[in-house]
Amino acid sequence: MSFAGVLIFAGLTVYDSNKQIDDFLRRVPGDALAVQRVRIIGALKLYLDFLDMSLFTLGIVGGRR
Repeated sequence: MSFAGVLIFAGLTVYDSNKQIDDFLRRVPGDALAVQRVRIIGALKLYLDFLDMSLFTLGIVGGRR
């Protein structure tokens, strides 16, 4: 179960990274507020992906399955 969780969140990390780049490139360069929001939301999504992946990794290392 933990191995599957690590793989799922690794995939979500890649997906969210690509989505953040696409969203950033679609924004109008003059719209600073929209760019700032995209950066903040993207950073929070990546943070949560890494946090969940770390928790599943700790489950593997700690011997829980």
